[in-house]
Amino acid sequence: MVSSKDTLRVGQIRIQPELGALEQNFKKLMSMLDGISAHSVDVLITSESYLDGYVAKGKAVTSQDLTKYALNPVTSPYAAAIAERARQLNTWIILGCSRGTSAG
Repeated sequence: MVSSKDTLRVGQIRIQPELGALEQNFKKLMSMLDGISAHSVDVLITSESYLDGYVAKGKAVTSQDLTKYALNPVTSPYAAAIAERARQLNTWIILGCSRGTSAG
């Protein structure tokens, strides 16, 4: 018999994001997280680039455009809200997003 300490419950969040719609995609994610019970999974994973909706695939997107979609995990209100929800759910959330750095 496998004990609960030997089991890792992983969930994948599959939501179709909107291109470049950070706020809308964030709200969709938080709404989905509202339907998850605390302690029901150990790790939740979104698709890569979920939050920005794969904006890098846009034909007219420049590298400068990308900086407005990149999150700083320390200062981003989106990251803070998702981290708080993870604490409430007692779950790790792996968020697919473009990440900003001090170099831009």
